[in-house]
Amino acid sequence: MAGGTNSAVLESVARKERQRKGLPEPARNKDRGGDDATVKAAKAISEGVFGHELAEEIAMPLVGLSGPPTDTPLSGHVNALASHLVYELVTHFKRKLVLS
Repeated sequence: MAGGTNSAVLESVARKERQRKGLPEPARNKDRGGDDATVKAAKAISEGVFGHELAEEIAMPLVGLSGPPTDTPLSGHVNALASHLVYELVTHFKRKLVLS
C-alpha cells in the first residue's frame, strides 16, 4: 500500500469512529494548519527539529562527514539545534512575506 492510501484509510477509520461516538468532525482548511500564527510557528519549529535530527545526528555520521553524536558535547548539540530552529523560523516568515 502506498503512503497516501494508508493515510486515506486511517482518516476513514477515524471518521467512522468519531461518528460512532457522536463526536463532531474536526475543523479543517486546505492546508490543515489553520490560520493561527502560533500553529504555523510550531510547524516551522518542528520542521527545524526534524531537519536537525535528520541531518546533524543521523546523516552526517552515516556518510562519514562527522564523528558519532556521542563525541560532540551537549552544548554543541544545543547550539546546532538552536541554529536550525532560527533558520527554519526566519525562512518560514520570509517566504510568507514574499508570497503575500
